[in-house]
Amino acid sequence: MSDTTQETSNTRHWFIVTFLSLGLFAVWFFAGGVRWEGYPCFAWKTLPAVRIGYLVVLLATVIYFCQLLVNVIVTPENFHRKTILPAMLSFVLLRIVIGSALPLLGDEAYHWIWPQKLDWCYYDHGGLLGWVMYPFRLMGKNVFFARLGPILMGTITAIIVWYFTRRLTGDRRIANVALAGLMMLPVGLIGTTILFTDTPLAPLWLGAMWVTLLALREQKIRWWILLGFILGLGFNSKFLIFGLIIMLGIYLLLDPRGRNCLKTPGPYLAMTITLILSIPLVWWNATHHWQTFLFNFGKRGDALGFYPAGLIGFSIQQIMLVGPVLLIWSFYYPAIWARRKFRQQQIEPIILVLGGYVPFMTYAILKLLRPLNTSVINWTAPLFAILVIILAWASTESIRNRKWCKVTLHAGAVVSCLFVGGFTSQFFIGPDPLRQAFAPVVKEKNLNRYLADMFGWYPVGQELDLLLEQFNRERPTFIMARTYMHAAHFTQYCQTIPLALSMGNDAMYGRCFDYWNEPEKHLGNDALFVANHPISSRIEKELRASFDTVDHLSPDERKAQAWINKVFHIYHCRNARELPGAADVKK
Repeated sequence: MSDTTQETSNTRHWFIVTFLSLGLFAVWFFAGGVRWEGYPCFAWKTLPAVRIGYLVVLLATVIYFCQLLVNVIVTPENFHRKTILPAMLSFVLLRIVIGSALPLLGDEAYHWIWPQKLDWCYYDHGGLLGWVMYPFRLMGKNVFFARLGPILMGTITAIIVWYFTRRLTGDRRIANVALAGLMMLPVGLIGTTILFTDTPLAPLWLGAMWVTLLALREQKIRWWILLGFILGLGFNSKFLIFGLIIMLGIYLLLDPRGRNCLKTPGPYLAMTITLILSIPLVWWNATHHWQTFLFNFGKRGDALGFYPAGLIGFSIQQIMLVGPVLLIWSFYYPAIWARRKFRQQQIEPIILVLGGYVPFMTYAILKLLRPLNTSVINWTAPLFAILVIILAWASTESIRNRKWCKVTLHAGAVVSCLFVGGFTSQFFIGPDPLRQAFAPVVKEKNLNRYLADMFGWYPVGQELDLLLEQFNRERPTFIMARTYMHAAHFTQYCQTIPLALSMGNDAMYGRCFDYWNEPEKHLGNDALFVANHPISSRIEKELRASFDTVDHLSPDERKAQAWINKVFHIYHCRNARELPGAADVKK
């Protein structure tokens, strides 16, 4: 096959996958996808066979999309404007459909409250995520709008990866492989739909590295000013940016141009701007008992030791982000690559290792020194974008590296397809068919627990709306939850109350709702306390000390499906004399 014929065939394939993506998006839109709330089985009133048919087409399109991206590694020169633009459009459309079919995670539901309650800072992180998500919150409360911000910022991250790689290497082929790799990996295809604090941090992290190189290359003050603004915004997103500032400082000392720049006002002007933009965050903490600093540098400070399970748990979570081969490669090869580049007196590539590999390994070592915490998702998404650039660059240096690159990204693409097929599919199928399918092989108690965790928040939110309407006739009634994540879910899926209170029995996050709730306003009111298991004697004692009476609602008083009643327990608490909220209350 001639090069022209192959290029024409490649372009045709990209237009086919874009046409399929547009078709999926059109069906999604006219089926009310904007209102899916992450649960298409509840919002899309069609036969299960139709939903499953749609799922099959979605999965086939994702596989087709990933296969074309794998082909980019073999022939990166065929990835040009006529194919990159359709690829980017498919990347956006597929993430919209996938993202709206996934319910919000607990942290996401919590973060989605931030733009509703704008502030300079929050309990655990700076306020940037709330600010950038504010326009999307104005558009609507649905999960679609919560996902739209990450999808947009993830697309910006992908664009930065391409331009940054091309400017850094001077090779369009390396940029093409890096872009394709990011789009096919779970961290790109699914991860850029997740509403975490890393959502705005990723483009800022990459942008800071790019602007640093521009400042060194062009020796113009405007780049240092821009760098100061980027780092200041990053500091308002996550304290992790402090590590990047240190790494950029080390890079300036390694690069002869950087050492010369340290004699000019540029770097110091950048740091001054960063400090000025950090004033609102520091001021908020000074007036709120330094809560964010205590959370990040005090409550997270587990006793150091040697915990292999911590590193294993961290690695398993990273496999879900990038696949097994890339994870193994990321642990050792960037160090070898950096050493080789340094010996060849190529300084610019070192910024990738300092900005991506060193923070990644630091994070991994910290996990080895702390016990396993299965309730925390270790999210290193901004760093993997940089490691993919190193992988793409190394692939051009030998045939062996190119083979490793293909195997690595292919394995990551397989994980992406398995995620869409295995996890997303259940939300198209729905809880009742899943119950029928797994009832013969899974214990009823375990099955009820799983279905409640996956599907329970939506129906419980509807049930609470009905109960609040009933009890509010007697006395104003509010909602209390066991943990901050439960409270955040009820805030999302319960429409008749603006914000739920957290009882705060998870020690790290026990006070994260205090700054919004003004609990004293609820004194004298009733409460519905909701838990995903029968409450312990200690929590019951805490409730009875705070309210006149505490009644466990019986199944006859409940307004939800039977399987929900078996997992979620609701207690009607009358006349709050004081509010339970001690951060040390245990399950």
